[in-house]
Order: sequence, then C-alpha cells, then structure tokens
Amino acid sequence: MTVSYPMTPSEFHARCFSLAMIYPYSVHGGGRTKKYNKEVGGKDDSWHIQWLAKDCILDDFRDGPALKKRAARMGLEVTLKSKGNFHIEPRG
Repeated sequence: MTVSYPMTPSEFHARCFSLAMIYPYSVHGGGRTKKYNKEVGGKDDSWHIQWLAKDCILDDFRDGPALKKRAARMGLEVTLKSKGNFHIEPRG
C-alpha cells in the first residue's frame, strides 16, 4: 500500500522556516519514533511520525492569530494553545 503525503518533510520544514522569519518562534517538539509517540500519548497516525509536525512556542504570543492565517495560505494548519504554544502540520 502506498501512502500519499501532502508535502515532503523538506517542503514542510522550508515552509515552517519561512513562517519563523516573519513570526519568530522556537521548536520544542518535532519528529518522533513510533515508540516515543506512543509513550507521549500521540495518535497512531500522528504527523510527528512522518516528520511533518512540530510543537512550537512564539516569541510573542500575540502573533498567534496572524501566524495561523499566514500558515493556512501556505498549506499548513496551526492549532493555537496557551501562552504562545502551538502545533503545526500540513492542512488536510
């Protein structure tokens, strides 16, 4: 069975880097092994396993809504969390 992905990990990381140049943020979680993903309670089909997701924190939490809007135009989905933390992955 062939699995189709919306973008390659390189494309994903390039888009994330572009966002970080506009809305500075740090990454505190990214690619995971299946074993670690299970240990942290991740979903079996988590984008983290494919290196297509990141958990991040904005330098300025007020940038969250603008970052989310810009990310959507780039084919990325942002889930805003508390205190500037957010999750980012491909849309769809």
